[in-house]
Amino acid sequence: MPVRMFYRNTFKDLVNMAVFGLKRKQMKEPNNQEIFTKEGSVKFVAFYLMENLPDGERKSMIDDSDSD
Repeated sequence: MPVRMFYRNTFKDLVNMAVFGLKRKQMKEPNNQEIFTKEGSVKFVAFYLMENLPDGERKSMIDDSDSD
C-alpha cells in the first residue's frame, strides 16, 4: 500500500484540520509569539493531533498503556 494511501486511510484530513486550527489561532492571537515560531507551531499541531486521534489509533494507545 502506498504511504499516501496509508495516511489518507489513517488520518483522513486530520493534519489539514490541525494546520487550519493553527492558522485560525494565529489570526485570533497575533501577540502570542509562541505559536508563530517553528517549535510552537509544531507543538500546537502535535497536541491537536494527539487530542483528535482516529478511533483505531486511540484504542491502540490505550491497549499499549494497559500492557505496561
